[in-house]
Amino acid sequence: MDLESVLQKVINSIELPVAIKRGYMNGKKLPELRIYMLPGSNVIDCDYDGNKTEQFNFEIAMRADDEALINECLFSIAEMLGSTDFSVTSSDRSFLFNSLQLTSFPHVISIDVSGVAVYVLDFQVVVDTFNK
Repeated sequence: MDLESVLQKVINSIELPVAIKRGYMNGKKLPELRIYMLPGSNVIDCDYDGNKTEQFNFEIAMRADDEALINECLFSIAEMLGSTDFSVTSSDRSFLFNSLQLTSFPHVISIDVSGVAVYVLDFQVVVDTFNK
């Protein structure tokens, strides 16, 4: 399923000073903006053919030494994801988008002694997947 890569492409389509990448932060360069799936995703419904409605938990994290830059990026992403007309389309037809719900607004989770901060934005995506 290409949900994570489709979300990455849609986020990168808005004009941000930093491109978003998939996977966890590696701390090799600043600023760093990442999207990754969180544990706790689950099947909401399943029919006899094996088609499912599934909920996936995602997090977007940004690490930088400029909190204004972090806020600019994450609040722009939150505004786009939280829009009532937001939708994504699978490029390989592996899912049909149902809904997206922001579960937290961008918030700080750590700041080190050198002033490098990490902020996160959490959301859930509900999609239909099909048994092929």
